[in-house]
Amino acid sequence: MGTDSCPLLRTGFVLSGRLHVRMNDGSALDLAPGEVFEIPPGHDAWVVAHDPCRLLDWGGKVREAAP
Repeated sequence: MGTDSCPLLRTGFVLSGRLHVRMNDGSALDLAPGEVFEIPPGHDAWVVAHDPCRLLDWGGKVREAAP
């Protein structure tokens, strides 16, 4: 995307594999098969281990910040 972190809200379901998500504030979460997720804007993520991570992603949307 050309940004330091993803500016999109991500929602979906993990089919297989594991994904580690780190937020800009330093908090983190790990996603595993069978989990539904909502990841707010301002994150980076990567696959954990050597197995591919397959997920359904309901599409990212830019969330506008409140004034």
